[in-house]
Amino acid sequence: PLLDNVGDVRSIGAEIGVQWQPVDEFTLTGSYAYNSNTYEDNVVNRAGTVVQAIEGRTVVDSPESIANIEAVFDTGVFYARVNGTYTSQRFF
Repeated sequence: PLLDNVGDVRSIGAEIGVQWQPVDEFTLTGSYAYNSNTYEDNVVNRAGTVVQAIEGRTVVDSPESIANIEAVFDTGVFYARVNGTYTSQRFF
């Protein structure tokens, strides 16, 4: 087969978000997420032979940290927004 199931994955994480509006026209928003995702099993073929030893490794395309910050200024006549995002290293 071209595709095989990797078995179990263990995922642990937490997320927090905050918003602050000191005046009606200005809002500051921030968020952070922590994720720990690991393979619990190796990839094995139908005979039970390990094809790829991935047990304990980080899940593909699964960053450990993601953060976001955004500032918005809106007077009703003028609108401006700036946003920044951080994503930690991912493995492929």
